[in-house]
Amino acid sequence: ITHRGRIEIQKGLEEMLAGPMKGTQMKITPDVIRFPADNVAVEEASFIMTGLKMPDGKEVPPINGFCLAVYHKLNNEWFALSVQCMVPPPTPK
Repeated sequence: ITHRGRIEIQKGLEEMLAGPMKGTQMKITPDVIRFPADNVAVEEASFIMTGLKMPDGKEVPPINGFCLAVYHKLNNEWFALSVQCMVPPPTPK
């Protein structure tokens, strides 16, 4: 899902959190944060999401994934420029 601009991001989050992600919890753990410049940070993080339910109400097992985020510092505040999260495919057996 890609949202651009504040209004689009807000609308997309409201729809997800009122619909399929209602009641979920996501714990994000920063793994590595690099500073390629004084005002730029690149974060690699892992996450676990719990509480997701199937349309029939059955709970989905916890989901593990990774995120990559780029932040920009402006006037002593950090802003997210891009955040990409993904769930890797299962390992072939």
